[in-house]
Amino acid sequence: MTELLTSTLDAQNHRDIMQLFKRLVVIAGFCSGGLTGCGDQPLSALPPLERVILTSERRLVPAHPIGPDLGNPALFENLPQYLALGYGELRVLPGDRHYARTLDGRPPPEQLGPSARRLLRFVSVGDFQLMDDESPTRVGILDAKEITGSALRPQDPYMCHLANAAVRTINALHRMDPLSMVFVGGDTLDNAQENEAEWALSILTGGQPVECDSGEDDDLIPGPANDPKDPFLPEGLLVPWKWVPGNHDMLIQGNGVVDSSRIEVAMGDFAPFGTRDYRQGGSVIQKPIIADARRRPLKPIELMLKLAQHGDGHGLTQSQAETGHASYFFDIAGTPLRFLVLDTVSKTGGAGGVLRWSEVNKYIRPALDAARREGKWVIVFSDNAYDDLGQANLPFGQPVSDAVTPDEWLRFMGGYENVLFTMARSFDQAVRALHPTSGHSYWDVLNGALGDSPHQLRLFELWDADNGYVLLRVTCVDVSVDGDPLAEEGRRRAITDVTSTWRSGPVSKPDERNVDLWIRKP
Repeated sequence: MTELLTSTLDAQNHRDIMQLFKRLVVIAGFCSGGLTGCGDQPLSALPPLERVILTSERRLVPAHPIGPDLGNPALFENLPQYLALGYGELRVLPGDRHYARTLDGRPPPEQLGPSARRLLRFVSVGDFQLMDDESPTRVGILDAKEITGSALRPQDPYMCHLANAAVRTINALHRMDPLSMVFVGGDTLDNAQENEAEWALSILTGGQPVECDSGEDDDLIPGPANDPKDPFLPEGLLVPWKWVPGNHDMLIQGNGVVDSSRIEVAMGDFAPFGTRDYRQGGSVIQKPIIADARRRPLKPIELMLKLAQHGDGHGLTQSQAETGHASYFFDIAGTPLRFLVLDTVSKTGGAGGVLRWSEVNKYIRPALDAARREGKWVIVFSDNAYDDLGQANLPFGQPVSDAVTPDEWLRFMGGYENVLFTMARSFDQAVRALHPTSGHSYWDVLNGALGDSPHQLRLFELWDADNGYVLLRVTCVDVSVDGDPLAEEGRRRAITDVTSTWRSGPVSKPDERNVDLWIRKP
């Protein structure tokens, strides 16, 4: 049935197909509501998942080989041909075992000590990239292979449903074995817009309907709860979550500073670089569109205040938010653990990471110095990896006077023997041992993007191994789309983006995916 969603060209056939799909949806029992539901039924969330299959049990990989290229799959006139030829399908392989690794390559301890204990079980998920794919600030006409391949995606309208699928997956992991927390980000949003922030908070919180639509109230397939522009009721996370700031959260298209001129464009009625128009089947247009004030981009302080005032603040306080810099830290009660979350967003524009020495000395160095005095073990989270730090990227960024270079940051982190792990976002799952020229070595864990294939998050279990070591067990988890035909369709389209050659696929090696990382106890 999901293939029927891709027919957007022939108007008469489209109407016939949509009516057929609507009947099938009702027969299959998927019709559980719009805001009022089918008839008088209220909108209801999808059934909760009690269990998910880990990648240590099985792996999902694209079934279709890479290519041939049949045109840009993000253009909906090309997509049906790809899907009909199986570009979006998966096959099942045996799972990845956990590979034991040490920083110096020596054999790891053969067993845990007699008093070993698990200190924490948590999840990291990044790159939700919840996008208003009808925004005037989209840059769809710039979409091209590799470098600008994120300007347009086949799964654009399904990002909210893929995020909800991630929430359902995390909740299943919690039901299987309780989690303490979730790290969300960077790039929870795609375009720093207020409506994107509202969608994100609704999906992560649950309990209230969310409709990831703007401009005209689109109904791609007549009827409720059967297309990605319909309202749905998200499940919401069962565990606390902390926000990791990313460039797409605070910058227009992850590059441009939010200023008055860009705010005016975002709230206007013309898309200069191409946006989707669902009145024309999702075609990319450079024509007048329907304006929507809910698309107002938020300045960094506005977004930070919104988060600080929501729930438990998700790591931010009101006073921290008012500084405009989102680095913060917190400790885990009953353990020696301190988490340090870094704000690496370039406030002068550009997609690359920027840390300034003034920020390091004001926010980061004091947290690390105090952790060393207090005997805390530190885990650092950031959107950008250390080798993505430097000056603001041109042409959108403006240089700053005191940017930290990658080598400087590596040496700075190496100066703290209690820093055990750093974690950042990447396009794929990766693990690397970092060896500064001075100081101590530590592990760097890179987490793949949720919004793109293979749609994975990372599960972490941290142990005091009671044998002179700390052990971090890292497991990749495929986002489950079970019982969710809209998330399944989004995943199918995202796989096509990879197999069509328009986007790079996973390149991680087995010993970077499921791993046991050993490091000497400080």
